[in-house]
Amino acid sequence: MKKLTLILSILFCCSFAKAQFFTCLDGAFVYPVGKFSSQVDYGYGPALSVGYTFNKKFDVSGSYEKLFFSTIQPEYSIKSESVTLKYRFINKKIIPFLGVRTGLYHSERHYPSLAPEFSHISLVKYENAFGISPIAGILFDSGIIEKLKFTISASYSIVNFTESYEYAAMNIGLRYNF
Repeated sequence: MKKLTLILSILFCCSFAKAQFFTCLDGAFVYPVGKFSSQVDYGYGPALSVGYTFNKKFDVSGSYEKLFFSTIQPEYSIKSESVTLKYRFINKKIIPFLGVRTGLYHSERHYPSLAPEFSHISLVKYENAFGISPIAGILFDSGIIEKLKFTISASYSIVNFTESYEYAAMNIGLRYNF
């Protein structure tokens, strides 16, 4: 009975909130800043998010992102599971927004073996941390399908592994509103 009441309450609230589900697929281009830039060069990677829009102004989404970085020796990547909050200023053809993303970040660095007989084995170092990043961007019609939009955003991430890593990112993607 409690589950049924909860489901009916959620459906009731959603029907009056003028809300809308969406999904977004982005490609990120990353430039490390500060101390992090001495360890890696540039990065890139995909991001997938699923979210909900309230009153055509507020977006709340959960996302997964995997970034690959160019390095001299070891392979290095950062994965993140995060929650993003965005506020859209005007609802015209071009919609500017500001937001903040916060979540858990996981780094993975592969070190090759120095011994020739173990060249197929590598040492892997994992780190987990909390990160936060402010976001600014625009959302505009794709001209392909009515519910499909393009999104372009810039962010500055601060992730506190054993050392604080900072990087700027430019995301370009597609968003589909259901």
